[in-house]
Amino acid sequence: MDALSRLVGTFLLNAAWQVALVSAAATVGDLLLRRAPARYRHILWEIALLGTVVLAASSLRKAMVGRVGEVTVITVSTTTAEVVPAGTNASKRLAWLRGGIHRRIVLPLALGRVVLLLYVSFMAVVLARLVRAWLLTRRIERSASGDALPDHVVTIAEGFWCAMTAGDWRGRQPVPRILHSRDIPGPVTVGARRAAIVLPDGLLIPDARQELAAALAHELAHNFRRDCLWNLIQELLYLPFAFHPLARLLKSRLAETRELACDELAAQVLTARLYARSLVRMAHEISRFELRSARADYTLGVFDADILEERIMKLLDKRPCASARLAKLSLMASAVLVAALALAATAFSLTTVTGGVIGGVPSGTSGGISGGVSGGAVGGVSDGVPGPKSRVQGGEVPAKNGENKTGSLSGIVVDSSGGRIPNAEVRLVSRNNSFQQSVQSDETGNFSFDDVPAGRYTLEVSSKGMGGVFRSFEFKAEGEPPFFPFVLHPGSVAETVAVTAKSPNNPGDKATKMGPRRIRVGGNVEAAKVIESPPPNYPEAAKNRGAQGVVVLEATISATGAVEDLKVVSSPDDDLTKAALDAVNKWRYQPTLLNGDPIEVVTTVSVNFTLQD
Repeated sequence: MDALSRLVGTFLLNAAWQVALVSAAATVGDLLLRRAPARYRHILWEIALLGTVVLAASSLRKAMVGRVGEVTVITVSTTTAEVVPAGTNASKRLAWLRGGIHRRIVLPLALGRVVLLLYVSFMAVVLARLVRAWLLTRRIERSASGDALPDHVVTIAEGFWCAMTAGDWRGRQPVPRILHSRDIPGPVTVGARRAAIVLPDGLLIPDARQELAAALAHELAHNFRRDCLWNLIQELLYLPFAFHPLARLLKSRLAETRELACDELAAQVLTARLYARSLVRMAHEISRFELRSARADYTLGVFDADILEERIMKLLDKRPCASARLAKLSLMASAVLVAALALAATAFSLTTVTGGVIGGVPSGTSGGISGGVSGGAVGGVSDGVPGPKSRVQGGEVPAKNGENKTGSLSGIVVDSSGGRIPNAEVRLVSRNNSFQQSVQSDETGNFSFDDVPAGRYTLEVSSKGMGGVFRSFEFKAEGEPPFFPFVLHPGSVAETVAVTAKSPNNPGDKATKMGPRRIRVGGNVEAAKVIESPPPNYPEAAKNRGAQGVVVLEATISATGAVEDLKVVSSPDDDLTKAALDAVNKWRYQPTLLNGDPIEVVTTVSVNFTLQD
């Protein structure tokens, strides 16, 4: 739940500014296309919605892989403390272009859970409305009938459809289904996969031919453009952003430009003036009904988007539209503008942290450390002994004067058995500005920072072969210097095995096995080694079916080197799964050693079954 609240918080924070950025870029592009056909404007707003989704997915991906930090820069190692001036180091600028700026925001655990609960509740309400709309759409379609259609309705529909699809591949498709119902006030198009036009019974009388022609022209335009299918996709993409006011702007612009595009297409088979006059008369008749109460999100009607006045003005506008070449160039320029801003925005992201976890590894406890650490931790740092040399990055060190108090802090890095970890990387990152310092723990695992101004900070600790931990705190630079103990846990082990076989049409070589790929370890950790690993056999039944792919297994290497708790993570075929399980169950390891003592670790085994011609 806490991991989910962290991801939801990250999504909401980034969506707040990403949707605004993309909407602003699309608005500028829409101004460039103001004299272009409405279908080009509709494409632009579709690109804007897609760009919003891609931006949000990029931010979530960075949060899930743990790519967080105050500023991503290249570390400049020196023998003495050194300040790297902002904006003058070419390496730093290059690193910013590669990594960007990714800021972490610490969200209290209780607040994160409240945000998660509110967002899930809001999404449940939105989903309930969509389900209700879908049920209403299904009810409209079931209540409609295709029987007893007057001949003039079929004739008008066939003539309009032939005119719209002339020279287009859709001209080979039959005229969409036409139904009629007495339960709807106006014409609608329903169904994403196999769309149908539903007409109110009042449009079937001979005296309503002009209104019928306008309704059929508009709804056939929706069918020609496959608007029902695209509208459903847009609804699903919009769903996670429904809380954002500007996301609603994106949705409304999509609806408006879609209706304008259909009007343009309908005006090609009817005169613009006749079509506009018919729309006004139809709107007058429909105004007597509660049209909105019958509206469903999966239907497309003549009067969607509530912009009848703008549509009439567009139809009666005598000014010529932009040429096709100019319209396409304007669309390309607008799309490039939206894409460029979206690409630039991927260099900046916010990540929420709701608990003491970094990279999926739990942080150390806030109190003392059990074992042989809690008793002697403080004694490991003696007064008057200079600490390791530090590296200062990202911003300027605050001036030391009478107003800015400074102090020192220290800590120790140990493993889960209580052993000291030397040369661990310790970063002190300010949460108030871009100031940060880096040190390495000494031979006894101790580290210290001097001349630290008061403020809010985060300590991040990592070591090769071990996991990473962090702790956020407020430093007051007065009183007893704080001491921070950190516990690092060994990392996991990964094995990869390739199993190849000749296809049944060309039998030949036996299966081969690649050696295991082991992680890099450091400190006092000695990685597990495979000492007995019979290769998996390629099942004959799987070869005859042509089954191949990667079987991913997860297991625990016990302190005795045996494989325990073996389970399947993913697999393309049951026979391949059984072959991989039978083989890996027989593997034996030299166990992972932590300070000379065997411990349990988690391993991931990937068995790649490949057929060769």
